[in-house]
Amino acid sequence: DAYPYFQRLNPLTIRRGHRWERRALQRADMVFYACDWARDAAISQYGVDPDKVKVIPFGANIQCDRTSADVDKLIAARPKDRCNLLFLGKVWERKGGDIAVAVADELNRAGLPTTLTLIGSQPPEGVKLPSFVRKTGFINKSEPAGLKQFNDLIAESHFLILPSRAEAFGIVFCEAASFGVPSLATRVGGIPTAVREGGNGRLFAPDAPPGEYAAVVRGLFGDYPTYQALARSAFQEYETRLNWGVSGAEAMRHLRRVVELRR
Repeated sequence: DAYPYFQRLNPLTIRRGHRWERRALQRADMVFYACDWARDAAISQYGVDPDKVKVIPFGANIQCDRTSADVDKLIAARPKDRCNLLFLGKVWERKGGDIAVAVADELNRAGLPTTLTLIGSQPPEGVKLPSFVRKTGFINKSEPAGLKQFNDLIAESHFLILPSRAEAFGIVFCEAASFGVPSLATRVGGIPTAVREGGNGRLFAPDAPPGEYAAVVRGLFGDYPTYQALARSAFQEYETRLNWGVSGAEAMRHLRRVVELRR
């Protein structure tokens, strides 16, 4: 009910989809989901045995060889007298691009100079963006120059802001954390698994006004050591649970247990 391209499915297709999903889950020895939201839906909607459903978050889809010392330097290099927000996503409406612009506007009006950078997302035709918004368009990370630009834009940002109206997980939260960049996001779908409140960001209700986001940002800038601690914590979240090495090891641990039980 959240993604437009699923909202026009034939009712028969939906019923069949649920039936086959239920059969697959019942036959499986173990089921992995990337977030608590998907796990809970499987248990409540399909009656899956909770003991065989595990949550293993996705990891960042970028190479990261940064150390804690490297990330400390990135954090220290960010200006303390102005705020750099980053919005990264293709679907403007669902990802909350309009909210991100409104938050940046609130911050500027409150006296904290703020720039909002858009990567890969464009507002609807006819929407004029304020002067504090800069657009990069699509960045090809498979090319060295594009990858460097992408990495530099994340590294210089104080926050990733993604007030999504619907989101199954959000790998970009993992990527931001790998640079020590906290996220500002909504408490919907799989986001609360990708973004831990106080761990690698702050979470807001889906209907939270822009002023609520702005108040949190201003509070952290007013107590900048607290911001820096949150940024360092974001990198720790990446190192301990939001990378593919950790996810793969966790999956293998569970799979070995299943194999042992079946012998």
